[in-house]
Amino acid sequence: MDINTASGQAAGISDEKFAQLAEYAASPLFTPLERMVLAYADTMTISGRDTDDAAFDGLFQINVKAPFFLVAALAPKIAARGGGSIINVSTMVASYGQPGMAAYGASRAAIELLTKAWAAEYGPQNVRVNAVAPGPTLTPSVEPMLEMATEFAKTLPLGRLGDVHELSDVITFLATPSAGYINGAIIPVDGGRRAI
Repeated sequence: MDINTASGQAAGISDEKFAQLAEYAASPLFTPLERMVLAYADTMTISGRDTDDAAFDGLFQINVKAPFFLVAALAPKIAARGGGSIINVSTMVASYGQPGMAAYGASRAAIELLTKAWAAEYGPQNVRVNAVAPGPTLTPSVEPMLEMATEFAKTLPLGRLGDVHELSDVITFLATPSAGYINGAIIPVDGGRRAI
């Protein structure tokens, strides 16, 4: 899927791209999935008064609409295969307010609600849906704001940035049969931010 960005803000995904995705997912050539991780999201750190309609709509199109229709198209295929696991990647700012993060946090809070709704909808078909909510983690997307992220991480109980492997290990666990009774959970991987 082609995702365009301008100045770090989502330009959006066209309805035509969604139609192509749905057509592909319905195709008999599509290889059924057993596990799916929805980790892509666009970020936007900007005050509400400086956010225009296009940037807001583009953010929600990528962060909410795209995963919504991906799961709608692909979860039944996972179920038809006998079940499996879908893992969404949210963020700690989905659960508390932070200046400049209102639109981004709201888009990820939507993913957390969708995680719970999908767990209820697809759980009876043996498709588990969970999410992880990472705190500041050393990834390529954090590198441009590394100094700010490092200072923020010092305020967490663990006092440091997360390592990407600490996040991927939780995602891997949720995808395995060892997590077979976990469904609809939002797992914080945030250095203890939700504890304070």
